[in-house]
Amino acid sequence: ELARFLTHDRGKVKILRPSTELKNAIQEARRTIPERSSLLRTDLKTLEARYENAQVPLKQLETKRQQIVSQLRNFREDMKLLVSDRALTFYQTLSDKIPRWAQEYELKNPVKFVSLEGWKPQGLQTQVKRAAEELVTYLSQQVERELANWQESDLHPLVAQRLESRKQELDAKTTEFASQVDELRLKVAGLSVDSVSEIDLGKRKVSALERVLSAAGGFLIGGVGSAGIGAMYGYEEMVKSLVPQILLAASTVILIGFNPWILFPVMAGGGVIQGLLSTNGTNKKLKEVVSQKYASEVRGSAQGQARKLAEAVSQELSKIEETVDNGLEAEIQAVREQVNSILAEKQKGQANVDEKLRELDHLSGGLNEIDSELDDLIAQIVM
Repeated sequence: ELARFLTHDRGKVKILRPSTELKNAIQEARRTIPERSSLLRTDLKTLEARYENAQVPLKQLETKRQQIVSQLRNFREDMKLLVSDRALTFYQTLSDKIPRWAQEYELKNPVKFVSLEGWKPQGLQTQVKRAAEELVTYLSQQVERELANWQESDLHPLVAQRLESRKQELDAKTTEFASQVDELRLKVAGLSVDSVSEIDLGKRKVSALERVLSAAGGFLIGGVGSAGIGAMYGYEEMVKSLVPQILLAASTVILIGFNPWILFPVMAGGGVIQGLLSTNGTNKKLKEVVSQKYASEVRGSAQGQARKLAEAVSQELSKIEETVDNGLEAEIQAVREQVNSILAEKQKGQANVDEKLRELDHLSGGLNEIDSELDDLIAQIVM
């Protein structure tokens, strides 16, 4: 997959990302130009009065932003608890399988009490250590395999399904939010929906959620994490990037502490190997002792490991929360910045206002040509 990507898709990604950013910029320009034109033509007192009347709706939008982000935070906390419970169950089930795996495994370097050189305590200790290391390595491989199966059958579907469900709710919330922002922007500009074309409103195959994620681009463009991907490609692409990162975080958390080089010193320090040397135990006894110690370590660390895994998932999910928060804030801030910039232009005099109006007319005429060329380019890339 990596070779295919580097050979065929890398160039597409390099072109598609800035193309998508430019597409978003064009949509924002279509939405902004008629508003700025109307604001520039509005007398100063009327504009100041409209902006004053907009303060209450702006505060209401801020409250709605906080509510949406709070719901995302609650979702993240719920996911954290759910993942922790699932992981704890996984660890407990895992520890129960370890003794069976050990007994079924045939040692390649079993302990032999008699050798050609004769029986030597030091030689026996070396044999026990080598056999224990081999068994712990095998058990660690089994743990990795079990982890991969659990991720595929349990963790991955859980995260993907919950994120899709959250998207539907988030779509509804952001649609309502964006609609209120648009209504306020038009009201401040002295425009109505009927007086502005659908293209000028920027309603072109982009959901409100994707619009909000795009608005966050000013905070995240240039980043390489999934938040940046979400800001430029939309929710689905962000989730596609996020789930593998969550699984990678899960792998890292689970495997730490369960490799032979960490577990074996614990066994040696705890007198496990010395105990084998002082008994008439066989390889079967070695398997029993080592697997019990291994399983005990897994059970003992289950709660802590489950908590770390849940925290790792929570940190990845916080990228969605942060991106949406930044996007909603940018939408609100855009209303304020729009009016403040117009007030600054008016303070420079009518000649400056007339010049800005001519510039807007020129820009509006050039957008269609740019947009058409960009559509052709994107169509060639995605073919």
